Amino acid sequence: MFHTSTVLISAGSEEWVSRTVEEVPPHLRRRLLKSTNGANSATILIADRRGRVEIARALRKLPASTQRRLRRTMGETSSKFYLPAGRRKLLLVFAIMALLAAVAIVFNHRW
Repeated sequence: MFHTSTVLISAGSEEWVSRTVEEVPPHLRRRLLKSTNGANSATILIADRRGRVEIARALRKLPASTQRRLRRTMGETSSKFYLPAGRRKLLLVFAIMALLAAVAIVFNHRW
């Protein structure tokens, strides 16, 4: 997994680029912290397919209320029904068994 971050600050005539918030000068850091806790702040997350899987796995470990809040923040309006892989397989096995039982009943029934 590759993780990187860049802090870019442009305030008035000042511009600052750093790798971490700790590297930002104190007077700019105060302004940064104030603005990033406001309504105009956002997080940009770029992930490939494997990264999306890891993010989804991490999100599933959070409490349900936090998951709902994050989904609303990310613009997801519908909560998708989620079944772990083991339960999906078990459900598929039961569905196949039910289908086979129905086929057996139809062919063994005397019309």
